[in-house]
Amino acid sequence: MTVGEDAIVAAIIDLAHAIGLYVVGEGVETADQLDALKLLGCDRGQGFLLGRPGAPDAIDALLTASARSEL
Repeated sequence: MTVGEDAIVAAIIDLAHAIGLYVVGEGVETADQLDALKLLGCDRGQGFLLGRPGAPDAIDALLTASARSEL
């Protein structure tokens, strides 16, 4: 990200936090992007770097297993 982009993203993250929201950085594809979001205070991330899309059946099984483990 450029300095200007960093400033905009930081302002959005700060605004979201000020009103009690968690921030999810979407489209994270590189370690540099993830590092930048972490430094700016982003709460979560999603994108190809963190996990590739899965088949619907595999996602259903993952969610079902996760729900059972939380009980």
